[in-house]
Amino acid sequence: MGCVRQRRRTIRGQGQMLRKKVDAPRRTQVAVTGSSVAGRGLGEDAGEVGTYLLRQGLIGQEQLDQALARRRDIGDRLEHAIVELGIVPEGTLYDALAQFYGVQIVDLRQVVPESSALEVISDSVARETLSIPLRAEGGAVWFAAAEPTAELRQRLATLVGRDVRLFLAPAEDI
Repeated sequence: MGCVRQRRRTIRGQGQMLRKKVDAPRRTQVAVTGSSVAGRGLGEDAGEVGTYLLRQGLIGQEQLDQALARRRDIGDRLEHAIVELGIVPEGTLYDALAQFYGVQIVDLRQVVPESSALEVISDSVARETLSIPLRAEGGAVWFAAAEPTAELRQRLATLVGRDVRLFLAPAEDI
């Protein structure tokens, strides 16, 4: 993130409201892709995410150690521990996570999943994967996920038999 100021804006696209991260000076938009980053989840492999946050200068090693300890103590996700401890504001953290995963952020308080999309996977799969289908359109299904990894995209694509487009959302919103 460095010294480039970040800001969010809400956009409307085909009935969905998504927040795009925009680099203020250059006004370039972050690409929307399925994640190409493998195995970097906050629940299963928090160390890689923590290392990323260190490299980005968002947290220091002592803060990461504190957050990882808190995560182990309460059995929660790393991002919750970081925000709960006041290390990084939630919005800043999710901007960094969206960059890490190579996806956009979706605000589930503003987006209502389409009923046809909700039928593509079972509730138990949605709970297990911490994902929720938002839209089924043509040959693709859009999902909000707490950990939008390449593995999750592949698993969901196999389950639904269509291409999957992932977006980042906080786990508590899913």
